[in-house]
Amino acid sequence: MPLDIALLRNSPEVVKESQVRRFKDPAVVDQVLELDVAWKTALGEMEAAKQERNDVQKQVQAKMKAKEKCPELIAKIGAFKTSIKALEDAVAPAAAARDRLLMTIGNIVDDECPVSQDEEKDCIVRSTFGPTPKGAGFLHHHEVLYRIGGYEPEAGSKVAGHRAYFLTDMGLLLNQALINYGLAFLRARENPYKIMQPPYFMNKDIMAGVAQLEQFDEELYHVKVRRSLLLLLLLLLLLPLPLLPPPRA
Repeated sequence: MPLDIALLRNSPEVVKESQVRRFKDPAVVDQVLELDVAWKTALGEMEAAKQERNDVQKQVQAKMKAKEKCPELIAKIGAFKTSIKALEDAVAPAAAARDRLLMTIGNIVDDECPVSQDEEKDCIVRSTFGPTPKGAGFLHHHEVLYRIGGYEPEAGSKVAGHRAYFLTDMGLLLNQALINYGLAFLRARENPYKIMQPPYFMNKDIMAGVAQLEQFDEELYHVKVRRSLLLLLLLLLLLPLPLLPPPRA
C-alpha cells in the first residue's frame, strides 16, 4: 500500500530519512508536497466558486420572491457553470499527479533494518548452525546441487539473467519436499496457518493499491483481455494477499 499523504504533510523529515536509507532521492518528498499543494489549491478554488454560485442563487431566489428582475445575476449563474466545470476538471488530474509520484516512495524503513547496499554487510539476527565450515573439503550448497544434477545455472542465466537457474531432477524434488514439509509444519501448529495459492494475474488498478506499480511496470508481463481489462502476471505472489477477506468465524 502507498504511504498515507498525511504522513508526508505532518512528518516529511521522517519520510526523507527513510528515502536516504533506501539510497533514494529524498527530494521526491518535497515534489509530492508541491503537487499536494497544487491539488489543495485547485480543490479550494473549485469549492470557493461553488460557494459563490450558491450565494448568487440565493440572491436570485430572493429577487424572484420579491418579483424583482435580476438579469445580471442570472447571467452570472450561467457563467459559473463553465468556470466551475473547468475547475472540477483540474482537481482530478492534480490528485492523480500527486498520487502517481507518491506511489514511488517506499514504506518507512524500520530503525532495526540494516542500511547497506552490500549484502555482505547485513547484520546477523540469529545464527542457528554456528560458523560455516570452510576449506578444501567443503563445498557450497550450489556446488553440491550441481554435482548431483540438481540444477542448471548456465542455461538459467541465458534464459533469465544472472543468478537464474533451472531446477532439475533431485533439485526439483528436494525443493518440492521442502515446500510440502513447510506447509505440513504450519498446518500442524496448534493455531494452524491457512495455506493458499493466489491467482497468477491481477487487474492493474487493483495491483496499484498493494504495490509500487511504477517500479514494476516496465518489468511485468502484460496480457490484454478485452479493451477495458489489463492483467499483470505477478512477479511476487504475496501481492494479492492483502486483498483477501478476513477469516470466517
